[in-house]
Amino acid sequence: MNFTHLKAFYSVVKYESFTQAARELNVSQPTLSLQVQNLEKQYDIPLLKRSKKAIELTDEGKLVFSYAQRIFALAGEMENKIEDITSFKSGDLKIGSTPTLAHYMLPNLILKLKEKNPELKFQLYTGLSREVLGKVLDFEYHVGIIGRVEYPSNVIYREIINPKLYFITADRMKDQIRLRDLSDYPILFPERGSATREYIINEFQKKVSP
Repeated sequence: MNFTHLKAFYSVVKYESFTQAARELNVSQPTLSLQVQNLEKQYDIPLLKRSKKAIELTDEGKLVFSYAQRIFALAGEMENKIEDITSFKSGDLKIGSTPTLAHYMLPNLILKLKEKNPELKFQLYTGLSREVLGKVLDFEYHVGIIGRVEYPSNVIYREIINPKLYFITADRMKDQIRLRDLSDYPILFPERGSATREYIINEFQKKVSP
């Protein structure tokens, strides 16, 4: 079935006018008339009674129009559902994040989003920053909230927080100490693969390297 031809027929009957239907579909009236004729030729049945009076349907035309109504009503419903999903008003929103952010930052954020979008269902997954990024790229997660890593050019990202890093030291250390001085002490880092770990190591290398 050619849905362009069906839409032309449906619009003519809906607006009870070739002129109005052509305007709504942004086509010329001769083009619209040809589309309706092509639909009739496809099934070899008359759909409209040709006269100068108001649009009048044949029995076959009434049957086709009843199905067209259902088809385009479902199409409209589908478009609305897709719009709700893509705008995160309903459906499932899969969020990937690091364990720290998932435990301490996201609960309040998700609660506020849930209050504004009660039909939206949240699914929260945790992993290292690069793991989460990989799943976003594979379309397994809709959104990733992770540490600072190098992003591919096809990823849209925004900085939402700029946290400070604090070094916790033993009492015997001086009140003020340079980053270079810490290279002489054992340091506990976050787990391998952590974006925070990479950031700290890079900063150390900048300060310590000659």
